[in-house]
Amino acid sequence: MMMADRITIVSNMPSATAIAIASTHQTTCTARESSMIEPPAYDLRDDVMRRDKCCFGYRLVQMHVLESHQCRDRWDHHHLAHDTKKLQLAHVWVEFAQGVFGKKPPSDKYHLLAECAWLNVPHGGDSGPTELVREWERKYLRNLYPDAYPAEGMRDAD
Repeated sequence: MMMADRITIVSNMPSATAIAIASTHQTTCTARESSMIEPPAYDLRDDVMRRDKCCFGYRLVQMHVLESHQCRDRWDHHHLAHDTKKLQLAHVWVEFAQGVFGKKPPSDKYHLLAECAWLNVPHGGDSGPTELVREWERKYLRNLYPDAYPAEGMRDAD
């Protein structure tokens, strides 16, 4: 019996299944699979949930930035804003208002917020959080960690 020296994954079609040939040496992946990053560690998730204590949308309603917000999970079921087991981690580029095309922010406490799925993920015809919400997310993280981010206007021009 011949042993292959690489694993080949075929997934360029929506219904394709991964075909693997046993190996322990090399892995070949599609571009999409190789660009995916590991999800944040559970202890980091717990730290962010303890820090934020509720959905960021609820916080914006309390600050009168948003008129209303109903927390919903990914199946569109309502839940309490303080139910951290149902909240997700939202990745936010704080350094760049427009983000970095095709790259997710790092998974660390400086770039993560607690949000419900309705606020965090695009749904229906929406494209995810509005620019107003993103602006307040960046302000919130800058206020929490002022030493981690240079002051506005004080950044080095690259």
